[in-house]
Amino acid sequence: MNIYKQLKKPIFALSPMEGITDCVFRQIVILSSRPGLVYTEFLNVDGFNSKGVEDVSKRLKTLESDTPVVVQLWGLKPENFKKTAEVIRKEFPVFKGIDLNMGCSVRNVLSRGAGAGLINTPTLAKDIVQATKDCSGDLPISVKTRLGYDRINTEEWIGFLLGLDLDVISVHGRIAKQGYSGSADWDEIGRCVGLRDARGKDTLIFGNGDVKSLDEAEGRVREYGLDGVLIGREVWSNPWFFSGKSIEEVSFEEKRDMLLKHICLYMEVYGNKNIFELRKFFKTYINGFKGASNIRQEMMGIEDGEELKGFVKNL
Repeated sequence: MNIYKQLKKPIFALSPMEGITDCVFRQIVILSSRPGLVYTEFLNVDGFNSKGVEDVSKRLKTLESDTPVVVQLWGLKPENFKKTAEVIRKEFPVFKGIDLNMGCSVRNVLSRGAGAGLINTPTLAKDIVQATKDCSGDLPISVKTRLGYDRINTEEWIGFLLGLDLDVISVHGRIAKQGYSGSADWDEIGRCVGLRDARGKDTLIFGNGDVKSLDEAEGRVREYGLDGVLIGREVWSNPWFFSGKSIEEVSFEEKRDMLLKHICLYMEVYGNKNIFELRKFFKTYINGFKGASNIRQEMMGIEDGEELKGFVKNL
């Protein structure tokens, strides 16, 4: 069963974000606006096949209902991709696909040659794709990547990936060395669609980068013939993104109540430990009114989940 063939096109999906798209935030987005698809945080296959497996495995937690979820993997050793794909296929039927990270531009990932570093080692990238396919059964395999490493290299790199018969290639419209500086190059993303069509491939092409609204995402699809768009940072700022609402259209009461749900879900999954992990989401909900900054600052000093819930209820 290939989820990408079942879903109505275009597909608007929550992009994988390290430290953000855990099972709790994914559920909040689903409750707020229901995307077509969601992706997990990055699961390190090398860590998953080591003594650190228990800590890494937390990224496989799910709370999803009927919204399909795809697990994203990263690493360097093809044999570990193979082993991890087999575990996912056998033990985690909740996951409807496997996405391979060849686009992360974080320095310590690039320095290892992983993430977008794989653009420089296509032979290894091919081995990783094949190793994953070998043990993934019927699960569709996709790759999230960039336009190149230190220069735009669309025809060569995306052309290479098209030759691997992937189900989806998601293209962030920057090169690895840019990180998130500058602007995403959507014309170059559109070239990826042209390459796909010229080669007669069935691979879906998703675009990614700097999309500020659902209307803009729909416009990108129409303009460039894309099959879908991944949205990341804008959803972090606005969990209601996929409903078409701007954050300015969401009332204070809605934001407060959703923050309370976020805290409660977090405590259900993780307990009352490391509650400081929620701080990165305070600005998502507490914004757009006089005094918001002072309230967020006060919340930063709260280290107990029950106390935080009480504080939010009384806002």
